[in-house]
Amino acid sequence: LFRQHRFGRNGKMFQVVKFRSMVRKLDKVEVQAVRDDPRITLVGKVLRKTALDELPQLWNILVGDMSFVGPRSQPEKERVKVGNVEKDVYIREVPGFEMRQLVRPGLTGITQIYAPREVPHRHKFKYDLIYIKRVLRNARLHDDSMSANGAGRKIGAQRKALLGDIRMFFFDLKLVLQSVWITLRGKWEV
Repeated sequence: LFRQHRFGRNGKMFQVVKFRSMVRKLDKVEVQAVRDDPRITLVGKVLRKTALDELPQLWNILVGDMSFVGPRSQPEKERVKVGNVEKDVYIREVPGFEMRQLVRPGLTGITQIYAPREVPHRHKFKYDLIYIKRVLRNARLHDDSMSANGAGRKIGAQRKALLGDIRMFFFDLKLVLQSVWITLRGKWEV
């Protein structure tokens, strides 16, 4: 098993658990994997293509650190390769970091499904923000339903909140089903 500290909701750090898919390295600097990365083991390639390396994160969901759908959990710092140059990226400094802290990170999400692996963090965070804005819009509907004045307004606001919940449920379900489909076909990026 591979364990790594990642940012969770409200900036709380938690330890994510995954199956190890890369050779164990001695240095403590996290270097993001790239396509055809020589550190990925043969078994690791299969685990990554089928996303089975993520399976232990069900524990993180069970204990409440993660959810099934949400932004990808991020370590505090990663070393990324830009061209031929490696540089450290501190996740707190990437625009959009604060908004990502408003929701639990997810096992799957818009970024995991639609963003290419090599895209810089700031672009991945833009995908995350699409999801986060939907969640916040839905939360606002609930706040409105609680603070509505008058019986008629309150019922109308509660209906909107319920419809928002239903839409969010089906949106999340769509993302989960897309993830399952990609997994069954073994089409996740290694």
